[in-house]
Amino acid sequence: MTKLLISDKVSVVFPNSWKRIYSNIMKIFQNSLFWWFSFALMFFLALDVRSGKQTVTLSWFNLPPWLFYFLGLQIAFAIALIIFAGKFWQTLPQEKLRK
Repeated sequence: MTKLLISDKVSVVFPNSWKRIYSNIMKIFQNSLFWWFSFALMFFLALDVRSGKQTVTLSWFNLPPWLFYFLGLQIAFAIALIIFAGKFWQTLPQEKLRK
């Protein structure tokens, strides 16, 4: 078993075979092109290109299907922003914040 540190306070224990997979995923997250393409893709998916003459249909819970698309897109954007912020935004030490 391998203990991997996610942040200063969070660590996860994985089987040894997962260590290589985890390190490859972290390398992808540290690539700036990955973030450029992921945020650009989410931007283009968020553009409203629906037809004005589209018929109204209801799906699960009698809600329109575009609502589920919108919620899925917002969840993907929130997850990407959380990962991006955790990897690239610097936090100031407590001593500098008190001054």
